[in-house]
Amino acid sequence: MFKKNTMHIGAAFILLAVGMVPQVFAAGTAAGTPIKNTASVSYKVDGLDQEAVPSNTAEFIVDRIVDMTLEEDGASYVSTVPGAKNQVTTYTLTNLSNAEIQFGLEADNSAGIVFNDDKDGTNIRIFLDDGTTPGSFDAGDTEVTSVNLLGDTDFSASASPQATIYVVIDVPLDNGGDLILNGERIEVELTATAKEAGGASLSLGPDADGAYTVLGDDPLLAAGAGQYDGIVIAYGAYEVGTASLTVEKSSEVISDPINGTTSPFAIPGAVIEYCIDVSNDGSAEAQSVILTDALPSEVTFATGADQVFETGTGVCSSRTTTHAATEATFDGTDTVTATFTDPVAATESVWVSFRVKLN
Repeated sequence: MFKKNTMHIGAAFILLAVGMVPQVFAAGTAAGTPIKNTASVSYKVDGLDQEAVPSNTAEFIVDRIVDMTLEEDGASYVSTVPGAKNQVTTYTLTNLSNAEIQFGLEADNSAGIVFNDDKDGTNIRIFLDDGTTPGSFDAGDTEVTSVNLLGDTDFSASASPQATIYVVIDVPLDNGGDLILNGERIEVELTATAKEAGGASLSLGPDADGAYTVLGDDPLLAAGAGQYDGIVIAYGAYEVGTASLTVEKSSEVISDPINGTTSPFAIPGAVIEYCIDVSNDGSAEAQSVILTDALPSEVTFATGADQVFETGTGVCSSRTTTHAATEATFDGTDTVTATFTDPVAATESVWVSFRVKLN
């Protein structure tokens, strides 16, 4: 099952017998650090020690390596329902560079941008976790388009600088009139692009101190093998679990004025029983289910001894007269309404039956 595809910008990679495998290096010494040292030569003349001769000072500037990972947290789809607001997927952005980097953030839910996208979400936004409740999206988190992360400059560091990022969407009831169905997926692409402070595109150098910037995409994982662009991408997904109702209505002739209940026909004066079955084939319960049936002008709602007005659970073929009529009402004109007080669970059904007279 598709879950996520994480793209990594690496410093280098090594060739093993099984093929190319990415190797990630700790960032170490901070970019721009001057590294200086001198050498000296000692010697003797006629066995006598002479004054040591120092070399000049050799100096170089540590270049900047841009290296980061972006991963979507969790191992399954985020469960959601049609019409849900502020649905969240969570990501971890890690800066493995040896310098502070600003990362521009973009989230996309366009058709075709991801692998198994059935429908699109709306109102897509990106938030940065403020640390109040780490790993849990809350009102204190800030909507952002970029994030700054310090560099990883300590070989012994137990954890590189990280940010928890949330992509938040709304799930519509439909896409352009096309209903969002049970089991369909909404998937998003989150992109982090390494930038200079202030948001300018990365400069490969040399900078004012003479330091260069080195990028290294892993062609096994990047979008387009061989790209060296300072970009990481991760994918998150939502799976819709909803009720999926089907309604089936049938009719049966109960009696007629000539034959009574023995082999009756649908002639004027006949009593007809309607049975309406509502089945839930989805994965979530349907709540506040109300069935409405406007009667045709050719029939009249039956009353008195001719009426059997029932509601219940199960298919209509198994109905009995033990169900009370309290859940269904007739408005006295042409409409029957049945309100089911209990939710209709997944894989279950409810029904209502009532009788009319053929005019």
